[in-house]
Amino acid sequence: DNDPDWLADGRIVFKTDRFSTQPEVRIAVMDDDGTDVQQLSFVAGVSDHDCVGAGEAVLFERFLKGTDYTSDVEAGFTPWDLVLAPLDLSGERTLLHDPWINWLPVTDPSGRWVAHVK
Repeated sequence: DNDPDWLADGRIVFKTDRFSTQPEVRIAVMDDDGTDVQQLSFVAGVSDHDCVGAGEAVLFERFLKGTDYTSDVEAGFTPWDLVLAPLDLSGERTLLHDPWINWLPVTDPSGRWVAHVK
């Protein structure tokens, strides 16, 4: 478990390999005391990273294959999408899909705008 961020409601969002086999990682939320862990991202064959709170949702990047991107030579050439997952588990939405690596997303305080590294 790593890449934690506080949500506005006091819970913590983080990436984890609890719900899949490594090297695939998912996004989850938990109460501030580590209880009530809920999985937010569910797509198999990918790895989700660098999650941040975005109002009533979580914003994160998705590496389009299940791999350890730190040691995979293709990681620098495989697109990374930006994905938004509502905290109510109503289903995620890809915000940006192009042939580039899109990573380290953040939102402005209003939640209207997203900045990221490309």
